[in-house]
Amino acid sequence: MYRYDCFIKSSFQNKQNLGSLPPTEDAAAEHAFRTYLQVQEWHGEKKDPCNWGWKATKNGLTPLTTLDSPAPENILKLIACKCKKGCSKTCGCRKNGLGCTILCQMCNQSCDNFQMEDTLHGEEEEGDIDEPKIMTFLDDN
Repeated sequence: MYRYDCFIKSSFQNKQNLGSLPPTEDAAAEHAFRTYLQVQEWHGEKKDPCNWGWKATKNGLTPLTTLDSPAPENILKLIACKCKKGCSKTCGCRKNGLGCTILCQMCNQSCDNFQMEDTLHGEEEEGDIDEPKIMTFLDDN
């Protein structure tokens, strides 16, 4: 609820910084799993990183930030950048970890940050690994 309240307050400001919102419960849990894995590594215990907050991709391991959407789908559809030419590091969508959508009319969907509608609804990329099975550890302890 705090995250929602912060979002509402920030939406009334001219300059929004979605990165200042606190993490979701799921994002905090994934961070805790990665921290636990690191401590186990320090103690000489070898565990599969894919079961502890990491995802294997074709480029190596990538941290799982969350298994949930960063915001409700209807709010994500309202976010649009105002890039006039291409979408560089200053792109509002890119800064917030989102792909440009059809609402980003200024970049005309021609930027390298544009995501087709199909990819926004959970299609996995080639080489992605299924969700980690971490609950068995929590149930055993």
